[in-house]
Amino acid sequence: MSVPQHLGPYKIGKQLGKGGMGAVFEAINEDTGERVAVKTLAAELAGGEGFQERFQAEIESLRTLRHPNIVRLYGYGEEDGTHFYSMELVHGVSLEEELRRGRRFDWREVTRIAIQVSRALKHAHDHGIIHRDIKPANILLAGEQVKLADFGIAQLFGGAKLTTARGVVGTADFMSPEQAASRPITDRCDQYSLGCVMYALLAGRPPFRAKGLPEMLQLQRYADPEPVTRFAPDTPKQLERVVTQLLEKSPKDRFPNALALAKHLEAMSLAMSRPVQPDSDFQLANEEEHPRDPSELSETPAVSSEFDSSDLHDYETLAPPTVGPAEVSLAMRPSTIDLPPATPAERERRFTAVADEPLLTRAENRALWQLVLQGVLLATLLLGALGLVTWLAWPPSADEVYGRITAAADQGDQALLGVERDISRFLERFPDDPRAAELEPLQEQLAFAHTERRMFAKLRLREASDAPIESLYLQAMRRANDQPEHALRDLQAIIGLLKHAESDAAQGEDSRALLQLVEEQARRLERRVERRSKSQLPFLEERLSTAEALASDAPSEAADICRSILQLYGELDWAEPAVGRARALLSEVEPKQ
Repeated sequence: MSVPQHLGPYKIGKQLGKGGMGAVFEAINEDTGERVAVKTLAAELAGGEGFQERFQAEIESLRTLRHPNIVRLYGYGEEDGTHFYSMELVHGVSLEEELRRGRRFDWREVTRIAIQVSRALKHAHDHGIIHRDIKPANILLAGEQVKLADFGIAQLFGGAKLTTARGVVGTADFMSPEQAASRPITDRCDQYSLGCVMYALLAGRPPFRAKGLPEMLQLQRYADPEPVTRFAPDTPKQLERVVTQLLEKSPKDRFPNALALAKHLEAMSLAMSRPVQPDSDFQLANEEEHPRDPSELSETPAVSSEFDSSDLHDYETLAPPTVGPAEVSLAMRPSTIDLPPATPAERERRFTAVADEPLLTRAENRALWQLVLQGVLLATLLLGALGLVTWLAWPPSADEVYGRITAAADQGDQALLGVERDISRFLERFPDDPRAAELEPLQEQLAFAHTERRMFAKLRLREASDAPIESLYLQAMRRANDQPEHALRDLQAIIGLLKHAESDAAQGEDSRALLQLVEEQARRLERRVERRSKSQLPFLEERLSTAEALASDAPSEAADICRSILQLYGELDWAEPAVGRARALLSEVEPKQ
């Protein structure tokens, strides 16, 4: 199927890629000039029962994701039977492209990629969204940054169903056992798929290879993969253990959540990049002055040269035990066999009763200093806590509050919601500040955002409303998809109704926000109706021309065409000129029948 030059507000450009679920194009939003990527969905996949509702609900939920490692979704639509959604345009390559070029990733690169993907999954899982289709093709490299794409798209095509006319929804090479068995899934299925991706990046191949889909699904459910070190010998044991845990068949044997996985990988990476230091200067000096006998070295247990980072993050770090007086004296006192006979003077210095007192005094002093330091530390913490409480209780200045608000305003509505309380406090505490006038529109903007979210939730859940204006708005918007012209007409009527209302209820903040929402939706529908009229007018004109040509020789057929035009387009404002011609022609040919 050919792709139209326009989809919604987007002018379609060059094709960036194509797969079993559809194609991706570079596009420009003609309203804003923003460059985006537009993905069209294959018609045979989008024709399933309930797809329209799933498509709208899923994309709307995905629009809430805001994370540097997630490709941002902007919107969605359907035009002339083509379902599409728009998303952030990422300039980079996918891991799948890199693997096809024969690139092998070292363990440091794989760890860095996995950490960023885990952080992205943590954000999505916190919003109740499971990816379901983690694979190299959906992980994009944009410089040092990793971007995860196609969140939740597999869910659109039937949820638990694994196959479609074109095969598996998602890639079976990276599918979790619970997905392969059509069992209920949790967010840990994404961990398994990420483990498969890490395995593929290290080994240059996925964990399993099969001749067909049934065999692959069977392997994912029951088989254990070869150790990744067989194909990538340089992989550290610590990372191999992580991959093995991610590929556990039972979800409960994987990591508790994506955040735990990210922190584990970060700790492992940090530990393995830290050089091994000698235990202490004292030990080195002691060994230089008193080297061990070769026989002693042979009896010492061998120390593995492999650096095990699990010791650095799997257990608590303990302070070294204090060495007692007897231990110190034995360690430092050489054997009498190796010494020449001591002189009487040396015996006096050696055997005086004061000889051990300095050691005891040092131990006592050390304990005393520890108590003093603990007291000082405790006092410092108390003073710090007191200062923090005082600082938190001290109301911020107008400049501080205004600075936080303006910084958030530059980042959009989502960030502005985080400083809503600051805006209210500023207007309450500093009503005479000249900047208060600047913040009042922001307060109205927030009221608009709350109203829009509330109305969208009611539309999505098909809830009713007892408030008259809300009820009229919801009724109009439920017609917007199938009958945008009628919905636009209803919204314009609501605007007229609200603008001429004089009651207190109509002048309240909620009503003003609702009026703004109605006006904004009307503007959007106007653009949509305009695009629709441009696409349908040529067809309407062609049918009218045909009817006019048939008027003399086949008046009955011409009348049928005119009646159809009146029935289908009679109530549409943009079609009024064509409808008028059809009505006039019908009055001419009816007497001839």
